[in-house]
Amino acid sequence: MPALERHVNSLVLEEAALEYANSLEPMLTDRGELIESNVADLIMRLEGAAAGAAVRAEGIFGSAAGVTSTWLQGVTTAFPGKVRAALVQRGALIADAVRRMSELGQRVGLNRAEEITESSYRRLAQKLREDHK
Repeated sequence: MPALERHVNSLVLEEAALEYANSLEPMLTDRGELIESNVADLIMRLEGAAAGAAVRAEGIFGSAAGVTSTWLQGVTTAFPGKVRAALVQRGALIADAVRRMSELGQRVGLNRAEEITESSYRRLAQKLREDHK
């Protein structure tokens, strides 16, 4: 059922007719904090699309074993919360990388290995926010 759930979730995204950003910059600051106005807008659009996606999913997957209207409603209703949770989790990873980078950056006289580590945390924080993969 997880594969079906992913397909149903993609129907919610399709139904919401979102413009896909190629990064999380509109959703997360460079310190990993949610940009609440943008996240709230995204969640609202996903919630608004859930009912239509459930109807479409029933037409597509309704004959599959184990698929019921109740299950589809549950999947589509839960999806916006999962999106928000994923953004919060990504933000926490960014915040941790930034914190570690700052801890190293505040030390005087870093050795070469510490400089490389600090630079790596900086790149990690940036990739977690900007990389769309």
